Amino acid sequence: MRRSAIPQAFLKRRPPESLQMSADSSVGDAACPGKSTRSPFTTGLAQQRSTAWYPMPPFLLLLQIALPIALLAWLGLAPVHGRGPYIVQVLSTAVVLVTIGLVAPWAMPPWWVPYAYAGIFGVIVALHWRRRSSDRRAVPARVRDVAAIVPLLGLACFGGLQSAQAIDGHRLPDGDVVSLASPVADGHLIVENGGATLAVNGHLHTADPADPLHATAFGQARAVDLIVIDRLGLRSNGFWPTDPARYVSFGHPVVAPCEGTVVTSEDGHADQPVPQQDLSPPSGNHVMLDCGAVRVVLAHLQRGSIAVDPGQAVSTGDRIGRIGNSGASTEPHLHIHAERPDPAGGQSGRPVWLLIDDRFLARNDRLRGTASPGATSAAPQ
Repeated sequence: MRRSAIPQAFLKRRPPESLQMSADSSVGDAACPGKSTRSPFTTGLAQQRSTAWYPMPPFLLLLQIALPIALLAWLGLAPVHGRGPYIVQVLSTAVVLVTIGLVAPWAMPPWWVPYAYAGIFGVIVALHWRRRSSDRRAVPARVRDVAAIVPLLGLACFGGLQSAQAIDGHRLPDGDVVSLASPVADGHLIVENGGATLAVNGHLHTADPADPLHATAFGQARAVDLIVIDRLGLRSNGFWPTDPARYVSFGHPVVAPCEGTVVTSEDGHADQPVPQQDLSPPSGNHVMLDCGAVRVVLAHLQRGSIAVDPGQAVSTGDRIGRIGNSGASTEPHLHIHAERPDPAGGQSGRPVWLLIDDRFLARNDRLRGTASPGATSAAPQ
């Protein structure tokens, strides 16, 4: 079944007074469309640094692997003495693990790792409860144990605030909303960036149109980044390989998420080694579609894969190109955003919230791509 034209799917909501903001994200990108047309901001940026290397942040490994394992090992092998300090240790560890599961992007390590942490945590607590229930002797708290859990308690308080923002980011806020079909054909997908707060969507750092640094990228403030993963939840063959072809996303078909007309298409930019980025333009190979009430941008496509030309009419599910690693992309993924048409052209129109297959997607949400090019639905997992 094909979707109806965008004006019928476009829902008018009360415009929000502001966008919520919190922390940044891992996959950075900015899509600035325009067939061979560069804004002063983009041109200046390109002159300063046409390519750049952005190493994968070591804190992600610390946050997603080292910290959870250390906390679980501490709780399992050397829990603090005293009932009160132990309860604080258990609750604080639980809050930190939940925060990591909600805020960190789980394309690497795979999405199921936080569930493994939760299972290990549950086993540890159950074993401790059984042992402490059978041993009625009171074990007094030690000063060093109390001192040790103070930093953990502080980390848990910070984590609780971040978790609240991440949970809030999964709720569709007031504002303009457009309903689109899945832009990816086939496959298992995970959301790297998406949602209503910066705790889960790094694109919101461009949400201030008065900031000259982000004025030309205002339209992407409510964007979604999609990564293709395999059946095991892995997004690459190897641990952060530099060859983009080793990523599951690379070369995956991209289809039109709406019926409309091609406004701009730009091809010819090289797919960069991971994590190198090409900042001229940040969107790399990309296509902008005029879908009536909104314009939709599909960015970071594979060089030589774009199958449409400006002025061409497309239907929902028509082949657009393939996922690549061109432009300001730290690894192969598909960037999609919608904006109100900007009279000045470019990508500084008012951003619009996305529903993809009737779902408001936030970081770590998973879905399925369309069954085949021409299909329009995606089954949630």
